[in-house]
Amino acid sequence: MLDGDTLYVGGDFTSVGGLTRNRLVKIDVTGNSGQGTVDSSFAPNVNGYVYTIAIDDNHVYFGGVFTTVNGSASRQICKVKKTDGTFASDWSVATRFVNGTVRVISILSDNNLYVGGSYLQTYAGTSISNSFVKLSKSGSIISFSMPAGLVDPANSSSYWSSILEIDNQLYLARSRTDVSAPVNFLKGSNNLTSLVLDSAFTGTVAGISGGTSQQVFYSNGLNLFVGLTADSGTYNGGAVNHQHAISKATGAVVELQADTTAPTVTLSSSVANAGSTSQSPVSMTATFSETVTGFTVGDITVTGGSASNFTGSGSSYTFSVTPSGQGSISVSIGSGVCQDLFGNSNTASSSYSFTYDSVQPTVSLSSTTSSGSAVNSSPVLVTATFSEAVTGFVAGDVTAFNATISGFSGSGTTYSFSVTPSGQGAVSVSIGSGVCQDAAGNMNQASAPFQFTYDTIQPSVTISSLVSSGGFVSAGPVSMTATFSEPVTGFTSQDLSLGNCSLSNFSGSGTTYTFDLLPANDGEVTVLIPAGVCQDSAGNTNTASGSYSFTMDSLAPSVVLSSLTVLNGGSVSTGPVSMAATFSEAVTGFTSEDITVTNGSVSSFSGSGGSYLFSVAPSSEGLVSVLIGSGVCQDSAGNNNAASSTFSFTFDSVAPTVTISAVNAETGAAVLSGSVIAQIALVITASFSEAVTGVLAGDFSVSGGAVSSFTDLGGGQYSIRLTPSQDGQMSISLPAGAAQDLAGNNSGASGTLTFTVETPSQDAPVATMAQGSVAARAPL
Repeated sequence: MLDGDTLYVGGDFTSVGGLTRNRLVKIDVTGNSGQGTVDSSFAPNVNGYVYTIAIDDNHVYFGGVFTTVNGSASRQICKVKKTDGTFASDWSVATRFVNGTVRVISILSDNNLYVGGSYLQTYAGTSISNSFVKLSKSGSIISFSMPAGLVDPANSSSYWSSILEIDNQLYLARSRTDVSAPVNFLKGSNNLTSLVLDSAFTGTVAGISGGTSQQVFYSNGLNLFVGLTADSGTYNGGAVNHQHAISKATGAVVELQADTTAPTVTLSSSVANAGSTSQSPVSMTATFSETVTGFTVGDITVTGGSASNFTGSGSSYTFSVTPSGQGSISVSIGSGVCQDLFGNSNTASSSYSFTYDSVQPTVSLSSTTSSGSAVNSSPVLVTATFSEAVTGFVAGDVTAFNATISGFSGSGTTYSFSVTPSGQGAVSVSIGSGVCQDAAGNMNQASAPFQFTYDTIQPSVTISSLVSSGGFVSAGPVSMTATFSEPVTGFTSQDLSLGNCSLSNFSGSGTTYTFDLLPANDGEVTVLIPAGVCQDSAGNTNTASGSYSFTMDSLAPSVVLSSLTVLNGGSVSTGPVSMAATFSEAVTGFTSEDITVTNGSVSSFSGSGGSYLFSVAPSSEGLVSVLIGSGVCQDSAGNNNAASSTFSFTFDSVAPTVTISAVNAETGAAVLSGSVIAQIALVITASFSEAVTGVLAGDFSVSGGAVSSFTDLGGGQYSIRLTPSQDGQMSISLPAGAAQDLAGNNSGASGTLTFTVETPSQDAPVATMAQGSVAARAPL
């Protein structure tokens, strides 16, 4: 019994292929090389002859003449597992048939067992008739009625040899060695609960010589074929040799002549001959011109694959062809591998070939513009190239982002179309999976996206630096950066337009470039990038940058100290003194702490740019000096200032004092205040305690005399000539405020000199004066 690639064999043997196997063996016939492999796991132990085998999905049913299986009682029939030959769990191993022989077990469409043989009278303690019983798969009896009048094989030398269900009709046949049995073939309507004989169908074998006869049924759709072990005989009065055909409907002989025609065979499949397929395995059918025997899967020659799942009988067989790889597969059946019922060997089939192609066609997108690049023109022509010819590919199968498709054409492996961007930016084109197929029906794989950037905008550029445009620097070089709105190529140092400078250290790529500018002279430095000197990836040339300028200033700012109150080197009598610091240019960072004052302090600081005001309050009498050191502030270029000259003045808040004295204008002798003098001129000297200014002749207060000949003697001394006007009292003094010292302090008042002027008589004696005094003139 063949079950796919597994063959179950029963008989009267105890060894197969060097392995102990008692009357039942399982052989793997995969590959059909003519040498099967005994299954090492399946080893039931049967102590008697096995005549018949039936199988289902999981079990093996077998019958014969035996009393034990696997060492336990089981008479004439048993059920074991396919895997290892052990008892099925639902099958009792108790005694079944008391005696007799099981010759045939058939599993029909109701999924039950139909069992026949000879001398079968008792089953599991229940009497049976006609050596026939219907069982469930667990071994229990199912009621089944047989027609009356049958010759029971238990009471004759024949036995039931075949139980078939054909076209919903039940056929039974039995073998015999005697010729007295009236019926050898039975046909009945099959409701599988009873057998009602078909009166139109009768058949009797008689006159057989040379031994027993064996009826075996084969169906070709119209007839039953009966094989005889005897050389000749009669059937319904007709002579037969070895085998003959009878009608399934009436049992009448329909074929008596000898058949010398070799059976032919045709291969067919749902895959057309010389066609292509992506499916595996491929179902195929071998159709013979008549019923044949001996045809097995090993008789099928497959180039580029293997055959399996073989099934069939009579004239029709099906099998599966599994390709071993991609490419051409050919299938053929050689001559002489099987025979018809009359022993004629078959002729060879024609070769049936097809191409196995399970590889999905791939597709790549290309253009004169490479994927990932940028363009500034439209439309872009794109080509779709498939790995093999496809059908069903149309413009609607192209997916476009930010674009439309037009101008679609092509066939086979190559298609082209135009991509028109809808706007600036990324454009993507792709072909999805499953939109077309190759000759084998394989749907295509998706393409990788083809992408480009649509860019018609010119790149702009700005120039920047840590030095702001319009700013100042004190030294070079100055580092500069040129930043483009997008990556560009072709930009070099020669593309820069320079004014009052030279360029060095140029580097960069993409969007950012750096370079240094070295000013040639103090003054304005300019740099400009003209339009059209470089381009973006789409080929758009740049627009011009704005002009970037700064001023080179290498001169340190100078500063001058001044005051509206006092001159440098002058004096003041009051404080604080208002001062101004005037820089040669605007500076930053200048504060009151940057002013150095000796003998004074700074307050009221204000100002910005190049002008600052502050007050200096002297700490004490004497010299006050003011200085601004170098490096305390910077101009816009960062140059530190140079130091100022020292501004100094004297703080003097003490009023100058003055004393006056008199001498005889003629003799130079001192004349003391309170003296009596003659009508003589005196020289009055005013001596100040410090240098003063502003002293005039009119500043003297004179009584009884007149002044003349005012002289600045220097060193704070002044002289004036005092001449009496008449006899009597004469006085002179210098009032307060008559003069000012260098600090502006008003002088104090002098003391008053008084004299008595007398004209002496001529005979009056001349008074004798103390030494150093002036004698009065004697009267005339």
